[in-house]
Amino acid sequence: MASRKRNPASGERNAIAGFRGQYNVAATLILRALYDGTLERIRVADLNAGRVDDFLLLSPGRLDAYQVKWSRYADRFRFNDLSNQSDAGAGLIRDLAEGRKRLKALYGDRDVHVHLVTNDIVDSSTETFLPRHAERTESSHFAAFLEESWPTVGQSIRHPVLEYWGDAWNRLRVTSGLNEEEFEEFSSHCHFDYNYADRAPAFMPLVERARFDADCAAIGEQLQAAVADPANIVELQKSDLLRLLGWEHRTSFWNLHDFPIDPRYEPIQETVQGLRDRLAELTGGYVAVVGSPGSGKSSLLTETLRDIDADVISYYAFVPGAIDLGPIRGEAESFLHDVSLA
Repeated sequence: MASRKRNPASGERNAIAGFRGQYNVAATLILRALYDGTLERIRVADLNAGRVDDFLLLSPGRLDAYQVKWSRYADRFRFNDLSNQSDAGAGLIRDLAEGRKRLKALYGDRDVHVHLVTNDIVDSSTETFLPRHAERTESSHFAAFLEESWPTVGQSIRHPVLEYWGDAWNRLRVTSGLNEEEFEEFSSHCHFDYNYADRAPAFMPLVERARFDADCAAIGEQLQAAVADPANIVELQKSDLLRLLGWEHRTSFWNLHDFPIDPRYEPIQETVQGLRDRLAELTGGYVAVVGSPGSGKSSLLTETLRDIDADVISYYAFVPGAIDLGPIRGEAESFLHDVSLA
């Protein structure tokens, strides 16, 4: 069979695609963490993380480390990608196991998870080698192995299933370099994110998805700039990232909502009690406090709501002594931003 000549430019294009995928995945994960409020800080190209050094995301009590394998054209994610042992080195499962062990030693106070992220599609071919005890069936493939035997979030190993997949399971354990107890603990903290899409969630409206994608692109550019920086920046706190992106206004109130109470203010107890009674007896709807300007409505609400057993979100269209923001002070966009942030 005649050998195929490899286009000299193809390797460079694949490398570019890999780096682009790495930064796009990291940007997507960062933006989602910003959306749900869990982001503490990130580390990129961290040599201390071993082979899971592409991206580290730190959230309260947890560390997620990512190794990204991205192809210009999606291929198949195969069992041998994890388990293959050759002169060039062990399979990816060894990289993930050693990386988690190293990170666990560095971040012992956190729950450490490792991820292999790829745009490849998990292999469902029965023709591909996959060790097993039982006879081959139409579901004797790598996709079924991951679905049936590999722990998912919040689950432990399903031992009865391992009677069927035992050979494949042991092959990965041996390749990982871990003993049985270590491998069981590792497997519940190792995630295979295959067929990964680095884009906005499908449930988002089109306008929000467009903004999500644009924000991801902006984050990706900052990550690349951070890695290329001669100062060798590898860690960014959430506040640092927001500052670099110019997004501080997204996470800070546009207006002041801390209402100062005049020391001379004396609440009318009958009014206070009436407000408390209304709040206690109603399960929904609205309560309005009305009165002439300067009569103490805001002071009444501020002082009374401090002591009630409920979650209180305050929005003041006017705060004495605050900078006068003119017509935007009480506008809908300002209101929506500050209330949502609160």
